[in-house]
Amino acid sequence: RAPEGEELTQKPSAIRDPEQPGWSLRGAIAILIAATLAIAVLGEIISEFVGPFGSSLGVTYLFVGVVILPVAGAVSELVVCVRMARHNRVNLAISIPMNGALQVSLFVAPLLVFLSALGPTPLTLSFGVSEVISLAIAVALAAYMAIDGVTSWLEGAQLLALWGMLAL
Repeated sequence: RAPEGEELTQKPSAIRDPEQPGWSLRGAIAILIAATLAIAVLGEIISEFVGPFGSSLGVTYLFVGVVILPVAGAVSELVVCVRMARHNRVNLAISIPMNGALQVSLFVAPLLVFLSALGPTPLTLSFGVSEVISLAIAVALAAYMAIDGVTSWLEGAQLLALWGMLAL
């Protein structure tokens, strides 16, 4: 204890402050850069095999790009969501995929459109009627699920059923 009127400036060494990071800033940045490079290399490897994989299964490029690749790319996100849900941290389990979708729709997609203008084939976000209707239904169901702040297994089953219907 600190004497009366004085503050305790040093914490006991046996107690680690949860606010303090366990890694140095340089170490964390190096690991982040290494992980980003590894993911980029793995993404290139996967994209080379998507065409033969899809044709061997008899599915279209749209199905592979909309159903298979997003699930494969979000495995770590799915594992964290399941872990958080098992620990009864449902708000965090829901916010992880919702924020991931927001990041892709508000940052990644527009960035790719602008960067594609520099390449030989520009990327356009031109969608058909069925894609727009599917997206509207998905957004409406996600908003309905999140608006009351409470979730249940039935709402999760509804989202899985919607994903299955869209995949079909």
